[in-house]
Amino acid sequence: MSSIRPRFAPIDAVLLLVVAIWGSNFSVVKASIEQIPSLGVNALRQIVACVVLLGAARWSGARVPARDEWPRLVGLGLVGHGGYQLFFVLGLARTSVTNSALILGCLPVAVLLLNAVSRRRESVGGLPWAGVALALLGLSFVVGVGAEVTWDTLRCSGSRIRCHRGRWSVRGTR
Repeated sequence: MSSIRPRFAPIDAVLLLVVAIWGSNFSVVKASIEQIPSLGVNALRQIVACVVLLGAARWSGARVPARDEWPRLVGLGLVGHGGYQLFFVLGLARTSVTNSALILGCLPVAVLLLNAVSRRRESVGGLPWAGVALALLGLSFVVGVGAEVTWDTLRCSGSRIRCHRGRWSVRGTR
């Protein structure tokens, strides 16, 4: 039996580059918004992304969407990409890189929890719920008991969430 040894292919290098860009995103954006206003940073990011994506689409030979598809594509782009980037940069301007990464890392948990209370529920087995419990347990290890997260961190204002001896409380700061 011959063993096939996996090789490091060019696509692996591209994937490592994506991981490096994604992982450094929080720190780079936070450093940028300390020098440039957050909406200016967001505008620069959007312009660069548009140029890169248009170039990639042209290079790949992708077809131009039909005229009747444009309204839906523009709506999805404004909400899904534009809204996300806007809230990401504005949220990062109001909190630390660590809190931002933790909040973003908990989004899959939030999606599952929102699915559980929505009208159009998908069936969710025990394994995803075990994943939610494991994620929350890991979050508690990282943040620690007694850590404070302000509503400002969560893009709201005026209240504090506190955990003391396993009990969560919310109180106003103003």
